[in-house]
Amino acid sequence: DVIQEIDASGILILTLLCVLVEFALHFLQLRGSRPSAQEIALQKEHATLAAKAKKLNSVDMFVEHSKLLRQMNTVKKQEQTLAVERIAKSSVPGFVGYVQPLLLIAVVVYFWSSPLVVFPPGHLMPVERLVAMPLFPIGSISAGGWWILCRRVTSRLLK
Repeated sequence: DVIQEIDASGILILTLLCVLVEFALHFLQLRGSRPSAQEIALQKEHATLAAKAKKLNSVDMFVEHSKLLRQMNTVKKQEQTLAVERIAKSSVPGFVGYVQPLLLIAVVVYFWSSPLVVFPPGHLMPVERLVAMPLFPIGSISAGGWWILCRRVTSRLLK
């Protein structure tokens, strides 16, 4: 009998809440990271113009080469403008950075009185004190410790 005491409903609620919050924050941050179809088309156009300009890189074709360079610069500026607009639209609001710490504080306060899981002393030897609250018995896992473990695992899965 390894586990001495367990709060299964608390563990389940904390795990689901943590996973949902991590997924929401992850997708909120990723929402504008991919270039749009217009940006990709402009990148392809820039690449074809660059290939043409490489072929014309001689003294005899200076005028055509400089025209292509101006076209390339125009296309690159359009692409950069679209990228700046995309990034501005998808920027994450500043308060989002406070969501995780505030939830962690709320979880610790709510589950302050009792540990979620209690193992016999020595079963969690390398991390016993890290996952427990200061006044909990050795071998216990607090809500804060469980939340941090869930965050670490979920963030590893999302990478």
